Amino acid sequence: MVKPKRTTGATGNYSPKKAFGLAFRRIRARKGLTQTQLADRAGYHRNLVSLIERGEANLSLMTLFDMAATLGIPPSKIVRATERLVDRAARTSRRV
Repeated sequence: MVKPKRTTGATGNYSPKKAFGLAFRRIRARKGLTQTQLADRAGYHRNLVSLIERGEANLSLMTLFDMAATLGIPPSKIVRATERLVDRAARTSRRV
């Protein structure tokens, strides 16, 4: 049986990958970096940054640490932001 792909639903639910991508994008934008600038500084291809932000990439732990270091933040900040988005979406969907 094929597991259905979870994405942002009508109720605003986020899969962890989608929530991570949104949190990652927001942090990158707040730092004033384009996808290309972040990728170049971190030593990765811009396509990877795009895949991360769309929730289509499975990051390795090393990539998470590299990207966070390039952004000048601890990796836990991205993870905490992801958790907040997932929690907020879960609370919203329970009210509907």
